[in-house]
Amino acid sequence: MRILVTGGAGFIGSHIVDAALAAGHDVAVFDDLSSGKRENLPEGVPLTVGDLRDAEAIRKCVGAFKPDAVSHQAAQASVSVSMRDPRLDVEVNVIGSINLFDACVASGVGRVVFASTGGAIYGEVPEGQVADESWVPKPISPYAISKLAVEQLMAVYKAQHAHADGGLQGTACAADDRVAIRERLRSAPRPAR
Repeated sequence: MRILVTGGAGFIGSHIVDAALAAGHDVAVFDDLSSGKRENLPEGVPLTVGDLRDAEAIRKCVGAFKPDAVSHQAAQASVSVSMRDPRLDVEVNVIGSINLFDACVASGVGRVVFASTGGAIYGEVPEGQVADESWVPKPISPYAISKLAVEQLMAVYKAQHAHADGGLQGTACAADDRVAIRERLRSAPRPAR
């Protein structure tokens, strides 16, 4: 399978790249390197440096690589940045995702797996509880609103572009907060491969 990982040079994305390669898949990465690093990627993994807000750049990348699936990890992921600059969250997370979904439809990509958020869309979760999909979304930050909007847009794209041989299928997933904690705690670069 050919898999494109957006945000693939970042912390979570680079682990997805590693796992996909270990499973024998062909992998390419699209990343703006705003927080990711080229050295997070194994030698030989094609990297397109670009911004999801640039519809033409993502269209060219998807069209050239022709993935069977996309793991969509790229995002403006800082809640504090989203509070200071909500427009940036909408531009990167929502408009960028629309650009990606349009490129996937145009190139016949069969599946998109979207990295949503591990709880922010549910608002304040009481101490000792864990939010799950049965909870009513109550986002309280532009970041959470943007992630919820992309989940809902993905459902619209799936409905609009479904056809007999499949069409664009989408799945939203979320890492739990332990992943974010691990990312914040890491202080050393990844070992050389």
